[in-house]
Amino acid sequence: MTPSETSRVIGLETEYGITCASTAAGVAPMNAEAAAAELFAPLQQQYRSTNVFLPNGGRMYLDVGSHPEYATAECGDPMTLLAHDRAGDMLFAAMLQQVNLSLTERGMPGVLHLMRNNLDAAGNSCGCHENYLIRRDKKFINNLPPLITHLVTRQLYTGAGHLGADGRYYLSQRPFVINDVYSRATTDSKPIVNTRDEPLSGGEKYRRLHIIVGDSNVGQYPTYMKVATTTLLLDALESGDLDNNELARLELADPLNALREISANPDSMVQTAAGEHLKAVELQLRIVSMLKTVISDTDSWRSRCLIEWGELLAALSAGDVESITPKVDYLAKQRILKQMQNRADGKLSHNQLLRLELAYHEIGNSGLREKMEAAGLLATLLPGGAAESAQKTPPKNTRANIRGKLLSAAERAGIGVAADWMHIRFEPENLPDISLEDPLEYDSVFSRQVLEQLHG
Repeated sequence: MTPSETSRVIGLETEYGITCASTAAGVAPMNAEAAAAELFAPLQQQYRSTNVFLPNGGRMYLDVGSHPEYATAECGDPMTLLAHDRAGDMLFAAMLQQVNLSLTERGMPGVLHLMRNNLDAAGNSCGCHENYLIRRDKKFINNLPPLITHLVTRQLYTGAGHLGADGRYYLSQRPFVINDVYSRATTDSKPIVNTRDEPLSGGEKYRRLHIIVGDSNVGQYPTYMKVATTTLLLDALESGDLDNNELARLELADPLNALREISANPDSMVQTAAGEHLKAVELQLRIVSMLKTVISDTDSWRSRCLIEWGELLAALSAGDVESITPKVDYLAKQRILKQMQNRADGKLSHNQLLRLELAYHEIGNSGLREKMEAAGLLATLLPGGAAESAQKTPPKNTRANIRGKLLSAAERAGIGVAADWMHIRFEPENLPDISLEDPLEYDSVFSRQVLEQLHG
């Protein structure tokens, strides 16, 4: 199996926690709603909206519950997605710096903070949703049981870590809020996989796989591995080349219970539907072993990811966490928390540790990520300038390329435009509407003609 590099579109939606810290004694900080309004005020002024599609193909908006949210452009490979995900952080960090400067200039006693975190100190939940283009003609439901097993067990290297109210340290934050395996809902019920059929594309050919069990990762490495490993498995499942008997052996007897047990103890034994009792790492190794039989391209991100995936699992299986700590969020964060506790001779309270934990997830100058990356405490993958470029430039091999170019040209021409994932509508009546039903269509004669009109 050697699928093309643009055979699937992938994307991430990240909700950010927002809070305000008062800088004046006795003055209460503004609430989340007011803080979010301050953050989005410049966007509202520029675009007359808090829901904006950007020239890089992505979407920035204020979601229900006063959550700032960034949805990446449609990307054709995990490394491009990583760059666009980090670009979202950088765009919000710039807005954060701007609004905090404005608050200071206006004499308002408050500083805003944004976190890539799924649970704040009060237990409020934010989400990080993964989106994968899948083919409508494939047996979607048949592929879900082995996919669920992967999503439940991948927290071994994609978990963001969580210091629970009980004082225990968990691999992942999401098991605390996930209460269903499959569901069409995302609010009343938070499932591992959201099965609502909202393709955001030509519905006859494609549908969208919407995964909401994943953590908001801080490090580049776990973000990449989260989407890359899942993409590899989806490729293999859709190909139909995997052994059905082996796939059946992967199905879990109780995925929700396994999700929580593994988060609490990565060495716990979970039961499969066939009655076996296995560790999460053993189930992950089975998945890798199966994929090795169908991924034959030796010079692609897929083969490199498969090698790295196997090495991560080998280290975890051997108990060699030291070598992979910079590559795994929950390990890197746990190291920082232990170091700070040791420096304080073990005297840090639970609340103090929670504040340190949030600092790990904070974006902008107050966060720990950039400092940890510079010190080698968090592994990096992106080449220099990739995330900076992704703030302005859309991916070249998906429909985001068309959207981004048209939005950039309209902005330069001072022309009003309304956009969503599938449509672009210009205010002047002499410019035609653009339809973007095929996520893999990155260029067209029609869109080039409209571009020429915009360039005048």
